[in-house]
Amino acid sequence: MITLKASLHLHTKEDPEDGTIITYTAKDLIDQAHQLDFQVLAVTLHNRLYFPEELREYAQNKGIILLPGVELSLKKSSWQNTHILIIGVNELPKIKSLVELKLWRKQHPKALIIAPHPNFLIQSLGLKTLTKEADIFDAVEHSWFYTKLFNQNHKTAQVAKKISKPLVATSDMHDNQYLKNDYCLVTAETNSPQDIINAIKKGQIKNVTHPKTIFNIISFVYRFLRPRTGKKL
Repeated sequence: MITLKASLHLHTKEDPEDGTIITYTAKDLIDQAHQLDFQVLAVTLHNRLYFPEELREYAQNKGIILLPGVELSLKKSSWQNTHILIIGVNELPKIKSLVELKLWRKQHPKALIIAPHPNFLIQSLGLKTLTKEADIFDAVEHSWFYTKLFNQNHKTAQVAKKISKPLVATSDMHDNQYLKNDYCLVTAETNSPQDIINAIKKGQIKNVTHPKTIFNIISFVYRFLRPRTGKKL
């Protein structure tokens, strides 16, 4: 068994939705992760599977296993959308709703499906829906977005325990200063992508996470609320 330092929810400048507020490219991310001794990364852009062979090889040369992934926006109801993380896919899943995701899940049992930030107000599954649709998911995200006094992860952890799903710490990274703060240590049989995914599904992980300051939270929210300019890649 080996233990691998992993970050499984990462956005970069190539993101079609948030790329204009991100300063680093996927290669920049890999360079930084290498300096921080990461062995596993999943680049999960919004509705774009970004996994060119050149990038996979670049990561490999840095001693990093790059897992293909995507953060999909799906219909939760007639008036709500939700984000879903899917890792370990060779092509972009052509699904638009939770109903379609449930069918896709049965056809792709090897993929890793994570419920990201399920206890947020927007673009989130919600804890009631997570409980109801627990069979779709392999894991639940422990969000980086919390402080010592405000932490929605407590309720998320309670639900994850209730539905017997592992809690996985991620940085949901849009700002590379947080790469070093929120990640997980995966204990797997080998460093093959499927063994890593299987270990996560079994809960063979240890989370490393740190509360943020009020300034960190306000700064992040401000970046998202201000007008976005610049050409997307």
